[in-house]
Amino acid sequence: MKRIALLIIAMLTLGFAAQAQSTFSKGTTTANLGLGIGGTLFDKDYSVLLPPVSLGIDHSVVSGLFDGNGSIGVGGYIGSEVYRYKGFDKSVWSQTLIGPRGSLHYQFVDKLDTYFSLMLGVNIVSWNYNMKMADVAIKDKDTSVGFGWGAHFGARYYLSDRWALMGELGYGLTFLTLGATYRF
Repeated sequence: MKRIALLIIAMLTLGFAAQAQSTFSKGTTTANLGLGIGGTLFDKDYSVLLPPVSLGIDHSVVSGLFDGNGSIGVGGYIGSEVYRYKGFDKSVWSQTLIGPRGSLHYQFVDKLDTYFSLMLGVNIVSWNYNMKMADVAIKDKDTSVGFGWGAHFGARYYLSDRWALMGELGYGLTFLTLGATYRF
């Protein structure tokens, strides 16, 4: 009787371990579509025209790390937001963050993929404003391109084999991103 009980426990444990490894194993590709909360460039002096939206692609290149529950992913990230500055007439500012992104995944429980990601790339800030002071019109339009980066702790909870809810907390385009993930 003990042998049968141990055999059943072993089969269940192996079954759960196999499921736990399947959320982001080697060869898996995911696409995150997110909506950001708490932008990093604009403050209360700006009103939102386009809230921070992002698209991230992640492809697992190595799996089976850290007792079989860890993996490494590489991919890319693009995110953008557009705001109107309240101090000028028709003043519009935008920020776009784009670049390659690497991630370290670890699955603690079934259906939950947790990860840390680091993105190094380009930050593009554009502005276009028109201002009128004492019957003098001032217009300016320019774009600034510089180094951009992001670092996030994230989690994906799979509702089905393909779809998951996702969230990321950290620094980049926003402090918090919530959205959905599709697994290929």
